[in-house]
Amino acid sequence: MVNKSFAQQVINCACLALCILLVGCGWQLQGVHHVSAELQPLYVQYVDEHSVFSRALKDRLRGSGVEIAENESMAKVILQITKEDSGHRVISVSQRNTPEEYEVYYNVEFVLKSRNGDLMLQQPLASSHTMTYDENRALAKQREENVLSDDMANELADQLLRQIRRL
Repeated sequence: MVNKSFAQQVINCACLALCILLVGCGWQLQGVHHVSAELQPLYVQYVDEHSVFSRALKDRLRGSGVEIAENESMAKVILQITKEDSGHRVISVSQRNTPEEYEVYYNVEFVLKSRNGDLMLQQPLASSHTMTYDENRALAKQREENVLSDDMANELADQLLRQIRRL
């Protein structure tokens, strides 16, 4: 029978070696990256305040510690979401002229400017994915499209926040 204290020492050494290896390779936990204080308080104008993208952006801004202004006059910087568009397009059809593949897309355009109107950043963001279509599984495919669209909205909110952080 193996001595329990020896087994515990082996486990402790293995954990220590793993930690040293992870630190040595540069791996670290991803922390919260804050937005510069020069960009706060930030006022956000949404096309649709209740869209998936708008909710995701609000969550990411709060999670990054951004002070959100109640109105434009209280803000140093104004973020205007000028366009938000999502949907799907047919990209291939069968010989019977029924859809076989769709492209699900989500597009956002934004403008970041100072309170006095100086343009700081203006950029379109886009995400798209291709999905197959099966008319026998129409409800499941509709659900798949909704999940893809929500994921793309979250991805674009992350991209927008990364763009703001770079300033």
